[in-house]
Amino acid sequence: MTSPAVRLYGRPVCTGVLLQGVPVPPPTTPYHGGTDPGAGCVTVSASTNRIRVPHARARKGTVMRKVYKVLAYVVAAEVVVQAMLMVWAIAGLTKWVNNGGVFDKAVMEDRQIIFPEILGIPLHGLNGGLIIPGIALITLVLSFFAKIPGGVKWAGIVVMLAVVQGQLGYLGHDLPAAGALHGLNAIVLFLAALHAGRRVRAVAGVDRRAEGEAVRSAA
Repeated sequence: MTSPAVRLYGRPVCTGVLLQGVPVPPPTTPYHGGTDPGAGCVTVSASTNRIRVPHARARKGTVMRKVYKVLAYVVAAEVVVQAMLMVWAIAGLTKWVNNGGVFDKAVMEDRQIIFPEILGIPLHGLNGGLIIPGIALITLVLSFFAKIPGGVKWAGIVVMLAVVQGQLGYLGHDLPAAGALHGLNAIVLFLAALHAGRRVRAVAGVDRRAEGEAVRSAA
């Protein structure tokens, strides 16, 4: 059985681990009708002094935070893709016109691919009108389960900016000045998504400091 003096977070330290040079006997914890020596105990790495608590809820929270971070960074990456698509389309359009081609309302309504780069225009609209707001909305939903300080607030900001971005894009068809705001809002959305993703790193830093304090207090 484990020594009652060697406990962290109210749990026994797992088998085969040295805590400050003290060998820990194996705990026996019931697990699904059997005995799993590692179930419900705390693992302290002898090389890094980092603590691992294999608790189902803690693992779920960690997964949620990772998914939240990935999706936030995907939104930021999608803003870059949007810029690439539009510049690609404009470059192709410039080449088409310089070679004597005509691009007017009739060409747009005909929906023919008169030059390859024209695909950048509908892809830009699809990405900005549906995909980016959808990813941002999923990130907001996950933020309620990820338990990240400020995570819900920044995910909400990203959703709001994504919706505004799409509306400015549509408004720019009738009011070209809105196109300038469309470009400016894209930069703000990119920075907000990056900041939302970096909130997870702040939580990880706090967890590492708490682990270090727990190891020192258990010594």
